[in-house]
Amino acid sequence: MKRILVKRFLSLILSLCMILGGNLVGGMDVLAASVEPTENTTDSALVDSFEENSEDAFLAGTAEEATLESKVSDEVAEQESEDMILETNSEEEVFNANSLEGKTEESLVELEEEIDLDSENEASPNAESLAEDGTSDEVVPYSTENSARAYTTSTTGNFSNLVIFVDFADTSHDHSNISTFNNNCHVNHPDKVFEFFDGSEAKPRGFRQYLYNISYGALQVMNIFPQYDASTGKFTPYKLKYNAEHYYSQNTDSEMIAEIIAQLNASGGVGVDLHLSKNENIVDNMTIVVACDDAEGNANKHFYGHKATYRGDEQVDGNLVRDYNLVTEGGVFMGSNQSGVLVHEFLHTLGYQDLYVNGGGATPVGMWDIMASADYRMKYPLAYFRSHYTKWFSIPEVTTSQKGYSIYAASAATAATKDRQAVILKTAYSDTEFFVLEYRRKGAYGSEDYDANVPGSGLIIYRINTNAYRNYDGAPWQAYVFRPGDSYAIGSDGKKYEQAQINPLMNGSFFSAETNRTSYGTSDATKSLEDGAITYSDGMNSGIVIENIGSAAGDQITFDITFTDSSNGAYWTTVSSQDTQGASGIDSYMDSDGTIYYLQDRTNGIYLYRYQSTGWSQVGSGLSKESGAYGYQLVQYNGSPYIAYGVSNSAAKLYRWNGSGWEKVYATAGVANELDVTSDSSGVYLAYSNGDMGNGNSEVRVCKYAAGGGTELGVVAKSSQYACNPSIAVGDGRIVVLYKESFNNGMYVKQYNNGSWNLVGNQNLKANNGIIKLHKGKAYLLKNGESFGVNDSYLYMYDFASSSGNWTKAAEAAYANESIPEVDICFHGDAPHIVYLGGKSNQVYVKYIGDGGWEQLGTPVASEYVSGLRGYSYNGEIYLTYMANSAKKIYIKSHESQTTGGVGGGTTDPGGNTGGGTTNPGGSTGGGTTDPGGNTGGGTTNPGGNTGGGTTDPGGNTGGGTTNPGGSTGEGTKPSTTKNGWVYENGQRYFYENGVKAASKEAFVDDYWRWFDADGTMAVSKDVYQMSNGGKWVRYDSSGRMIKGWNSTNQGSYYFDLTTGAMAKGVKEIGGKYYYFSKTTGIKAEFSSKEVPLDGDWYWFDVDGTVAVSKDVYQWSNGGKWVRYDANGRMVKGWENTSRGTYYFDPITGAMAKGVKEIDGKFYYFYKVTGVKAEFSGQETFVDDYWRWFDADGTVAVSKDVYQWSSGGKWVRYDASGGMVKGWDHTFWGSYYFDLTTGAMAKGLCYIDGRWYYFDQNTGILRW
Repeated sequence: MKRILVKRFLSLILSLCMILGGNLVGGMDVLAASVEPTENTTDSALVDSFEENSEDAFLAGTAEEATLESKVSDEVAEQESEDMILETNSEEEVFNANSLEGKTEESLVELEEEIDLDSENEASPNAESLAEDGTSDEVVPYSTENSARAYTTSTTGNFSNLVIFVDFADTSHDHSNISTFNNNCHVNHPDKVFEFFDGSEAKPRGFRQYLYNISYGALQVMNIFPQYDASTGKFTPYKLKYNAEHYYSQNTDSEMIAEIIAQLNASGGVGVDLHLSKNENIVDNMTIVVACDDAEGNANKHFYGHKATYRGDEQVDGNLVRDYNLVTEGGVFMGSNQSGVLVHEFLHTLGYQDLYVNGGGATPVGMWDIMASADYRMKYPLAYFRSHYTKWFSIPEVTTSQKGYSIYAASAATAATKDRQAVILKTAYSDTEFFVLEYRRKGAYGSEDYDANVPGSGLIIYRINTNAYRNYDGAPWQAYVFRPGDSYAIGSDGKKYEQAQINPLMNGSFFSAETNRTSYGTSDATKSLEDGAITYSDGMNSGIVIENIGSAAGDQITFDITFTDSSNGAYWTTVSSQDTQGASGIDSYMDSDGTIYYLQDRTNGIYLYRYQSTGWSQVGSGLSKESGAYGYQLVQYNGSPYIAYGVSNSAAKLYRWNGSGWEKVYATAGVANELDVTSDSSGVYLAYSNGDMGNGNSEVRVCKYAAGGGTELGVVAKSSQYACNPSIAVGDGRIVVLYKESFNNGMYVKQYNNGSWNLVGNQNLKANNGIIKLHKGKAYLLKNGESFGVNDSYLYMYDFASSSGNWTKAAEAAYANESIPEVDICFHGDAPHIVYLGGKSNQVYVKYIGDGGWEQLGTPVASEYVSGLRGYSYNGEIYLTYMANSAKKIYIKSHESQTTGGVGGGTTDPGGNTGGGTTNPGGSTGGGTTDPGGNTGGGTTNPGGNTGGGTTDPGGNTGGGTTNPGGSTGEGTKPSTTKNGWVYENGQRYFYENGVKAASKEAFVDDYWRWFDADGTMAVSKDVYQMSNGGKWVRYDSSGRMIKGWNSTNQGSYYFDLTTGAMAKGVKEIGGKYYYFSKTTGIKAEFSSKEVPLDGDWYWFDVDGTVAVSKDVYQWSNGGKWVRYDANGRMVKGWENTSRGTYYFDPITGAMAKGVKEIDGKFYYFYKVTGVKAEFSGQETFVDDYWRWFDADGTVAVSKDVYQWSSGGKWVRYDASGGMVKGWDHTFWGSYYFDLTTGAMAKGLCYIDGRWYYFDQNTGILRW
């Protein structure tokens, strides 16, 4: 500490000497300059001139401004070449500080500790060079005491940024030929490095300070400068082996980075934690600043700013280098970009994408985001991206009309209000596009304010397209800011996109009372972008209207939101959605009661979920994934879910959920290269291909699993043309398989008849692919184009009852004229509805046959690439299920369909023969196992006879072993007299397990947990208290099934545990948010933005109705206070010890103590920013702008005189706030004077302000 004191004392003396015009020995003025750098007034004047001129240009919307905004500059524009894109990491690494909302005080503790360290290094106030407010004007902060460590500008942080300066072999740093507006070479002006990289509260545009501010303290970058020598105040760049041209010509930075790492290690490494934000040993980020000129004086000849990923194995202090930003000296230090380009590139490391357009010409976002336009006048990223990429706050979603909605300006939002600076608007039209309203307020001209060069103050309206990766590649835009006067242009793909013109953006994209633009949007469905509609990327009018937009003069702006269905009922309804946690594939089926089951293929297993009106629930445990497994498919048979999948170079497997786990029930006899699965009441059927495509020899085979076991149904086809792509359908007693011969694209359908496979109809069909379905005596074949590049897709039908034996088109026209990656067909009544994803349009459609041919049901269901697409008909509506591949979310959507009629032909022929298996009492069917008393093709009930696949047949036989009272089973099973399953007795239904009636217990029956009372009756629409799991209330619905998840009733909302079914009471975490449920009734508490006493404790409810848990909340009551809520959501009162320090909260109001606080007759001091108790003992310490005295017990001196032995002994007085008294102090007892620097009480003869005074030698009271 003495060494630092001497250094600071010398700094003070040297500064005084320089003021007086004198210089000490040569070289000591370098020390003074490095300790206290001065600002270049000429540069400041140039900056102000540039700002004024460019401001006028921006407002005028000139062509020069369009060029500047679109391209920024050749030196720093992110024109990523293909080589740099190849080098970029394909996986986005999204930074999340995981800080609790409202915890800004705790996050500031680290800054408090930094200040404390600085003050503790001062021996006494005599040497203190602080200004009156306790701050310092020094740009360069103190260095660490450990000389082995690299120089850092802070001792704390949660994200490391290793900063490296690089010279090439031909670098001169002779910038005499460069006439840029701000020449601040980092070698010749090291002070600018700290100003641009760090900044301060006084210079908030600095890289570190800017990120700290816009993240509300969540992101604290620790810049590390291993090349800075604090003793000389100089940076020494690494000198690379070759000229700049050598490294640039390689189109990769790899050789340069390898040399940098080698020089870092040769100099002894860094000695500072390089991976503060990562668990693994990887440097958080490296920023490389390359020299901007060569020996010929060419500035910015070679390099441009970019972010990329290094793949080398070299390490720095045991850490790999991966993410890095490369910027040029010219871009940062010799132009208008400064910290702007540093932030722009660094935000790429955090996952942000470019919002400008490569090559210019369009300005979808422009001056509204630093990722579209970066210079020294820092601006905010759009609120959506700060919320989405870095999770610094949440944005509420609104789907219904609102009056008087208000949000804060980005520049006015605080840690307490950060979740109220934007709002997301969604309609049912799209899952992937939505609109955001955000309030931006233009900063003061010539100030350090952010947003000083945005077009204006007011509400901005923009669209987000989650399917678009960025704006850089052109339309469709990831983000587009609406502006009156824009129009459409036709893109290279033939689609229309917004021109994104810059003049309308600069002049009209902000709305407020001051601009007289107080509304935007229209409810008229015929209106488009040119008419002022808020539109989707495809031009569809959202019907959203924003009106009554208020003044932009304050911190908040108000407006009305109106939703209108401009589709006239054509939108698809989103029934539900679920996050799959990164599933790679899904499959689904719908039960007869409308329950939807979902299979999710995740990296750690296969999981089954169920959706009902009460919500989502997981069915049992996951199925372990097998190495080489593919094509997981889900079907149902005999009330149980089954999962089938193939295994590379191995047999296909079939698993059943038995109520407690997954059990393997069957494996195919041969290797399965491809697999398709279906089921009906007779069993599960698997069609698979095997063989060698290289020589063309292949087979398509089918097997069946039923209650009695598995059966191979033989070879469907054996071909030298490589038979593949099997699709299987069962129904009406028939089994049919569609397959393709790959070498000629021929499509063939065969039916199983008495152990053989026979062609169905006259076939001359060709297609790239197809599927087949059966419905009421007809086969339906969906096929796409006949060859590569031919995309006409048709629906063909075959009527088994017809004598023509021909396949005919269901409609003359094609239902689609594009490639079809996903397709399904369902039957609504008898009307086929085709569900498909268009490969070119990237939209999901549902088509049916109307009076004029194919017609579209509603609007497109989705506008993105999906997988696992399935269609179902239930209760008068068409239901679709799919996974959105971009968001990895499962969606269930529905739409009413009035079309239920069939497409002609195909009636059953009673008393005679049918083409394959429709019930024919007393006769035979054309395809099935011989069954005395009447044959069926595959399992339809046939009274008095047998079925081919196991359906109960009273008085007869079954083909697959189901109990058959009064008769026999197809495999010789004897009837059992032991009661099992559901049994009706005396008009009541009971459940038996091995002859024992279920009573006073919970049992898993028919895929659900159910409760059986003491008399054996099942609990229905009833709450039951159970002693398990420590005691719990469980609710059972009208079908007796345990309710899980959310449950809304007339009394209110409830929540039941997804595993145990326990009713939530008290505070419950659900989906990462906390809710409060009455401890008595379990009803969810419905409060918003208020503190409420519940069940004997105080709780805080945020604006979205969630409860504050482990969180500090600022409240305006009691003159404003910070209140803490514990892990159970209860208000903290009294003392609290944490890893951050000790706090105290008022026993009545819960207000966090700050400053001096009297507790139990003693005074303690708590930091004014963080509320942490100051922990000092028997010493004087500079805290919160004042010197204070702490007694031996840690209490602070308040209204008290203290004798100190320092400075030869002195009496010091501390006032009612605990601060050291300085200057005159007039009291009841008399007048005193205390030294303005040391605080020492004056005694004896003293000269003050030009006069002599005498103070009593004992008491210090003024005598004359």
